[in-house]
Order: sequence, then C-alpha cells, then structure tokens
Amino acid sequence: MAPDRRCERNMPQADQIGGFTFLELLIVLAILGIMAMVVVPMIGPVLAEARLSRAAGEVASALEFAAYRALSVGRETRISVDLLGDTVRVDEMMMSSNILHGGASLPEAEVESGTFAAVADPMSRGMDYLVRVESVDISAVDFGSTTSVTFQTDGLPSTEGTIDLQVGDLLRQIVLDAATGKVTIQ
Repeated sequence: MAPDRRCERNMPQADQIGGFTFLELLIVLAILGIMAMVVVPMIGPVLAEARLSRAAGEVASALEFAAYRALSVGRETRISVDLLGDTVRVDEMMMSSNILHGGASLPEAEVESGTFAAVADPMSRGMDYLVRVESVDISAVDFGSTTSVTFQTDGLPSTEGTIDLQVGDLLRQIVLDAATGKVTIQ
C-alpha cells in the first residue's frame, strides 16, 4: 500500500514556517526603546499639570461649597487652610443653645459667638469635609492676616484672598473676590 500523499501536502515544510528572526525582534525592541526615551520625559509635566488642575478644582469647590452652605443653612461657614498638612477644611458656626427646638432663649453671650464644628462631606457619608491635595503643595494663603476665611449668612466672604498651589515650577492661584464671592482659578 502506498503512503497517503494528501497529508504531506497540508503539512508546512521547514522553509515555509512563518515567524520573525531574532534580528527582526531586536530591531523592533530597539525602536520601542528609543520611542520610550522620547515619550516618558513628556509624561511627567503632563501628569504634574493634571494633579495641579485637579487640586485647584477641589479647593475652589470647597470655597464655593462653603459660600452656598452659609447661604442655605443660615450659619457662618469657615474655610481653614493648613499649610503644613496641605489641607483645606470646611467648618460651620454652631450655637450651644437651640431656640428652635425647645430652648427658651439664646444667651446674650452667644448672640454674636459660638464655636465652629466640622461640616459633613456631602459626597462621603460620615466624613468631614476635608480636602487633601495629594502631591501638590499649598505654597501660600493670603486672607488678610490669617489662613482662613468666613462666609457670612448671605454667602459672601468676610475678606478677599488667594490660595497658591504648586507642583514643581507650575503654579495655580485660587482667587476669592470679597465683593461677589466669586472663585476663580488663575
């Protein structure tokens, strides 16, 4: 009986097997290495810019939230900036007496005073409203002679001011206008 030649026709011969030679693979790896050396240094500044823009947006949002909170609940709301911890905290004025729920009267000493307490973060249940600017430095705060600003019950700030954020040589300044309460990022 003669061998079946049909199977041999379908089998590839050694010289017909496709693939890449070792030299071709080395050339492709060299090209990829050169491209990586060009692209990787470009990514660093882009990432720094993105971190800085995100942090500036979060700080500006905290300022706007404090203004709206003061206006909506009728309590002074304060933004405090911690330069060492690179954090921004939102607090609101709390009175120890409650004349709306059973308190007969508000003690005279508390008419213009009280204590500030942390405001709950509306996006994180059970957490205080605290902005941590990761990998970004809060380099300067100028709200007159202090690092905090209080929003009155009409939603306007007690003073104008700026907060400077920095990553390397990149700088963003958040500006708060006392007359309008408008927050801008420059």
